[in-house]
Amino acid sequence: MNRPAYIFSTPTGGGETVTVPVPTGQPPAESAETVRAALAAAGCGGRDAVLAIASSSCLCAPIRSHDLPAKDRRRALLYRLEEKVPVSAEDVVAAFVPTSDGALGVCTLRAELAPFVDALEQRGVPVSAICPGSLLAMQHLLETAQGTVPRDGAAPERNDAIVMGWDGAIELVMLEQGWPRGWCVFSDDAKELLLHLKLESFNGRPFPRHVLAVSLPSGISAPLSEGLGAAVTDSRPSAAGNDAAAMAERVLSRRSEPWVNLRSGLGAHDRLRPVRGPLRYSVAAVSLCLLSVCAAMWWRAARYDRLAGRYADEQREVFRQTFPKQPKPPDVRSRLDSEDRGLKGLSGDSSSAPPPQAPGLVALRDLLARLPESIRLRVLEVRLDGSSFAIEGQVRSHGDADAIAASLRANAAFSVDPPRTEQLSGSSDGTGEGTTQAVAEKTVAFTLTGTIKADGPTTRKAAP
Repeated sequence: MNRPAYIFSTPTGGGETVTVPVPTGQPPAESAETVRAALAAAGCGGRDAVLAIASSSCLCAPIRSHDLPAKDRRRALLYRLEEKVPVSAEDVVAAFVPTSDGALGVCTLRAELAPFVDALEQRGVPVSAICPGSLLAMQHLLETAQGTVPRDGAAPERNDAIVMGWDGAIELVMLEQGWPRGWCVFSDDAKELLLHLKLESFNGRPFPRHVLAVSLPSGISAPLSEGLGAAVTDSRPSAAGNDAAAMAERVLSRRSEPWVNLRSGLGAHDRLRPVRGPLRYSVAAVSLCLLSVCAAMWWRAARYDRLAGRYADEQREVFRQTFPKQPKPPDVRSRLDSEDRGLKGLSGDSSSAPPPQAPGLVALRDLLARLPESIRLRVLEVRLDGSSFAIEGQVRSHGDADAIAASLRANAAFSVDPPRTEQLSGSSDGTGEGTTQAVAEKTVAFTLTGTIKADGPTTRKAAP
């Protein structure tokens, strides 16, 4: 920075606003490092800061804006300001304050601000606002001491101009509803100020009637009052810059918006910029970790696929060796499991056979125990299906089938339906040998069906 400037920030634990002067005549990196060290020593490390620049660094001009298009309005304002200032629109950063006549444009050179602001933010000093220091002080006086009305308020402002002595010069801000509509900087000669105000009257602007004078040199207030006939109110702050620091604290705490903020011309304030580098490394590390995990899972999945394929080949080979004449089923493993369970059941393996007191076995035992010994019969099939049963066989007469049904009904656990019988003729005895006609005429096929009562008593020993 080639002109006087200050950094305002607030300590982490609270307290008064810290003011750090920006070294002049140094490269931006060295100045930024000096400011960072001073803020860190004051307990403001990593906190937002306000950069207050000198009024001599700024250019100001009123511009018309009513005829500008709504689309890309800021760029249109910037090019219209270019017509009023001796620099190109590409070389400045600007802020615009709306007025009843258009807008008040304030700008400064980009090359003077941008390198220093970038150097500050690279060192962990985020700059949230860039404002002229004198305007910060004036705004604080009006907002706190004079009780100004917000810009959209309907009540008129008590002061319509403020004159301040700042850095050996006199600054004039013309007010409109508490916001500036004009800003000029003069020497400490009152004649320049009076001449400017009189020239303004030729442009149709009225003289200010209520003027707030702040820290003016001696002999300025009286000519101002006599030459314009304005009511001048003197205000003398305790020290120059205290009001600017107080206003910076209000801006940092989001209690007020500055009149002019040139930070927007340098791009949006990036709060993450001090830690953006570590964040990029963290994202890269997390991405690499996820890629590694995905690669490991893909490798394990491929390995399991190879193992599953090898085991499937082994199962097919076992099936081919065990059942060489049978076609290979679609699911070899299920077929092998089924055959294994069948072999265990035939061999009496206790691991596959049901327990001795299983309900199905008890019911089968009671059914067989209730078959009468005095009747000659042949049992061809006994079926148990949960709570129902069926017995198919052969006897000599239809009465024998009824006697078997009556014997089964003697057990209260069984509910037996009437038997279905059929006289056989020319049948076989089941051994493949034919019977004689006389024997065949005495053979009756029967079918007994019934249900097993869940709560009925069962016989625990064979019937006599």
